[in-house]
Amino acid sequence: MTRLLAAVMLALWAGLAAVGALVTLRPSEYRPLVGPDGWAARDFFTNETLGGRPLPRAMLEAPELRLWRSWTPERGALAGEITSAPFMAPAYFAIPFTGFPGESADHDIGLRCAASGAERSLGIGRINNEWGLRVVRSDPGFCAGPIAVYARSGGNFLHVGIGTPFATDWFGYASQLYAYTLPFFALIAALSLTAPLLLIAALLPARLAPAPRFLAALTLLCAGAMGLFLVFHVSASGGRHASIALVGGSAVALLALALARSPRLEAGLGIRPYLTASALLMLAYLGFVAAFQPDAAQWTVNGMFRPLRWSTDNQIPGKVAEAFFNAGDRASLSPIAPWRIGDRPPLLSVLMLIPRSLARLIGMPAALRDPFYLAAGITVMCLWLGVAIAFVEDLAGRRRLALLACAPLAVAPAFFFNTVFIWPKMLSAALGLIAVWGLLRARSAEDGRSATLHLTLAGAAAAGAALFHTGVVIGLIPFGVLALGLIGRRWRGLLAGTLAFAIVYAPWLWWQSAVQPGVNALLRTGLTGDLDIGDRTTTVLQALARTYGRIGVDEWLGMKAYGLRELFLMPDAKNCVIVEMGPFWRGLDATGIARIADFTSLGFSLKFFFAGLAAALLLRWLRPAPARSAEGGHLALLFIVMGLIGALLQIPLLWVCHVIHQLSYVSLMLLALGITLAMARTAPALVGVLAAVEAAYLLAVWLVPAALGAVGLSVAPLIMAGLAFAVLALVLLGGVYQTTAGK
Repeated sequence: MTRLLAAVMLALWAGLAAVGALVTLRPSEYRPLVGPDGWAARDFFTNETLGGRPLPRAMLEAPELRLWRSWTPERGALAGEITSAPFMAPAYFAIPFTGFPGESADHDIGLRCAASGAERSLGIGRINNEWGLRVVRSDPGFCAGPIAVYARSGGNFLHVGIGTPFATDWFGYASQLYAYTLPFFALIAALSLTAPLLLIAALLPARLAPAPRFLAALTLLCAGAMGLFLVFHVSASGGRHASIALVGGSAVALLALALARSPRLEAGLGIRPYLTASALLMLAYLGFVAAFQPDAAQWTVNGMFRPLRWSTDNQIPGKVAEAFFNAGDRASLSPIAPWRIGDRPPLLSVLMLIPRSLARLIGMPAALRDPFYLAAGITVMCLWLGVAIAFVEDLAGRRRLALLACAPLAVAPAFFFNTVFIWPKMLSAALGLIAVWGLLRARSAEDGRSATLHLTLAGAAAAGAALFHTGVVIGLIPFGVLALGLIGRRWRGLLAGTLAFAIVYAPWLWWQSAVQPGVNALLRTGLTGDLDIGDRTTTVLQALARTYGRIGVDEWLGMKAYGLRELFLMPDAKNCVIVEMGPFWRGLDATGIARIADFTSLGFSLKFFFAGLAAALLLRWLRPAPARSAEGGHLALLFIVMGLIGALLQIPLLWVCHVIHQLSYVSLMLLALGITLAMARTAPALVGVLAAVEAAYLLAVWLVPAALGAVGLSVAPLIMAGLAFAVLALVLLGGVYQTTAGK
């Protein structure tokens, strides 16, 4: 059954990717439907320069193109309405858009029938200051004669904008559908990253078991990527060629090993179970996202689960990658103003540059870079599952136990959303787990050489984790204290680990100090609540002295008590994240409130995990288990305690906003894994029940409401996602009612 479902799933992926390759690589036709003077404006709309808009080249080069926005730098967002001249609608036509349509009844983009005056909103969502493209399929039932495109802005700090409509063909229409582009781009990303990862795994010492081999290979790939970062800094062209050489050279080397029947290749292929689990997770998550017809271009995922929505943080890795991908003065760039490149670490951007270089080589248009980075981001982010499985397997010594423990995480909303949102927090957690693994292995190592190797990997992995998201450091602090116990007998290993951390982190430290200094805005915001992002002169120490000098001990304690409530109970409208959600909880249904709480509250997000742990403890008390190895129990307790300590450390260390996305995600993952391991020791079937409950909740509260709110859905990616979830469940839970005594 598993093989049959997997075969159908892979056939669907291949078919969607093939169509995606066709519509992506074949040039589409674009013909302007309105002349440069074919516009009528009421009140205030201004034409703006083209710049580097993510529009097809044929549109950007058309002299008829005009882009209109109800905003000026001097006056901000203003009320107004603009309408195009009427035109006969072709089968497919494309409309550039920007701003905040749909945020209120006064902000909208739509079509107007010239004969009847009837209007139809296009359901376009907010995209902020970026420009996107919406391709419309004509509906003769709406209007038999000419139609016009309109944009309406009510002002009130929010603007909207539209551009010249262009006729296009089916290929132009299909190239804007996630159903085809995301599977194709994910295939490029998967092949680009799998080849070097397999080669590194093959070149590692033969004595390594598959789990540590995978963890070490991923660490080395991430560490080596910082060398690629330096190459891109020196030369964008050199970086692109180096990326292609990395992928091509890895593929050729793997082929040579295969032809030589080298045992190294067989050893390298031992990491397949972890890559397979990650690939299944990717197809499940990406398939669901790909089913959506984009209603807000690159902001589609941001608003997919509304009223839960978050900022443009998920777009920053792609914009940073694109800044390095193209030649230019990157030192002065602000990918999403007022943030600058140096405000956030670059490792996710660097990893995405590898498939981006391959995509350019085969002819992907630059206008599709945003969906490309979405697909590439989801692909690389899903490696967290393979890491979690290998992490538990090597420490607990049983693959079946590792698969079982990770099953609930794969369908938990916190892990799902933070993966498809493609900010790098889940990868920081994955590399953080590898750092924890290296430290724990060094503590139990019988000889100094083994301890030194594991501590070296731990140092490199810790640097990689911080280069994905610096906040992971808070969750690693408890393990840093644990490492102090090794000073006496493993000082050489600790020195080697410190040196490895310094070497891997050095390129970014150099960039922040020499190339783009003064990039402490995010750190200042987290530690002091200083929201003046444009301030590039105040140091962190100055901000700390100024902020803490204004409050007393009683006020600070009150803030921290409120932070505990934020973290474990329900946030309220004063919470820093609610401004993005809008409109301050009013009129939201139960599922909408639940999604917001899942995103913000640790206690609410892991509610079923905590309930499962309580059930396991109750069952253990009612039915004492027979004597068994304490290994799993010790690990479970260690993970839970360290996860809680890491989560609680944000209360005194951070200023405000004590919510999940301010957490060190390694603490979140350790806490979840500790709970499932504790449940598995008491009754493995309980973990299966937890996974089923989490899956049902994800479906009912997250996936179904999002699908019902979509402007359009494609069936084939949904089927692929369903099959991937089914195969993943069979892989992870296949032995839930069997013994976990072996691999």
